[in-house]
Amino acid sequence: MREARANPLPPPVDIIGGGLIQEGGVLEITGPEKVGKSHLATQLAWCVASGTDFLGFAVPEPLKVFYFQLENHPSIAEEWSLQMGRNFPENSGENFTMLSWTEWSAASDEHEHLVELTQTFKPDLFILDPLYQYHTKNENDNEASREVIRQIRSLIMPWCRAFVFVHHNAKDNQDTQFRRGSQKSSGSGVWGRWPSSIMALSGYNPLSVTVEFILRNAPPMGPVQIGLADNGVFELVDSRGAVTDELLHILEQHDGVQFNVKELFDLMVSKGVKTSERNVSAILNGRNGNDGLVAEGLVKHIKTGRLHKYQWMGDE
Repeated sequence: MREARANPLPPPVDIIGGGLIQEGGVLEITGPEKVGKSHLATQLAWCVASGTDFLGFAVPEPLKVFYFQLENHPSIAEEWSLQMGRNFPENSGENFTMLSWTEWSAASDEHEHLVELTQTFKPDLFILDPLYQYHTKNENDNEASREVIRQIRSLIMPWCRAFVFVHHNAKDNQDTQFRRGSQKSSGSGVWGRWPSSIMALSGYNPLSVTVEFILRNAPPMGPVQIGLADNGVFELVDSRGAVTDELLHILEQHDGVQFNVKELFDLMVSKGVKTSERNVSAILNGRNGNDGLVAEGLVKHIKTGRLHKYQWMGDE
């Protein structure tokens, strides 16, 4: 114990900051049909490949992404991905590989080929979309679900730094109608306990989607609203008066002062603004370090609309 205290373990490395995806971690993206799960997962892939912030979460550096797509026809999936890729730096595609395998049958030789491809590409992030097409087991059975997880851990995860899978909600019935967020995920509760982070989507179409977060390695975070912009990319939506006149007034009173996340959060609380440190982090573009932004610069960004998309949510 003395040696452990003298030599503390280094903090986990962020693939996406704010506790969303860390090295060795698993992220689940879940939600109903046609809400935009695959679209959001593709956007996440491009953000990681290009080092671009993802819905207010910082991506520290460009990393290699392998997207294993098992649902849509290859030509549709690839065109979809290429269209979205036009919103990111031109060389981002060098870090992004999408494999569409719609005839996947989960045979042993197919698994061997997938492992070979993964070993060759050596991705930092592996995305599986969707989970149910990858296996032939009963997702409602605990042991069968654990067997699938063991297979993913042994065949895929040794060759990547983090893993993302897209999952679907259970069909609405008397048992599921009152569930919220990740509790609506189909199958055994194992699928909700395995991930280190969960993004649970709800809504009826991609133009207005609520995202609930369960982050095992970060403070609690309230839900956010996202919507599909004209360029085909999801953006955070200012649906509840995200950046208020009150915030602008407070910042204008501190002209020339530089704030980091903690300092701005403490100031907001002292002025009676109900918020959380994570929401302040979103205003500062997801950076949680000591780097700050001068108040007058922040006001300018807000007034020109560059930060209007970040949701400012109270802790009620």
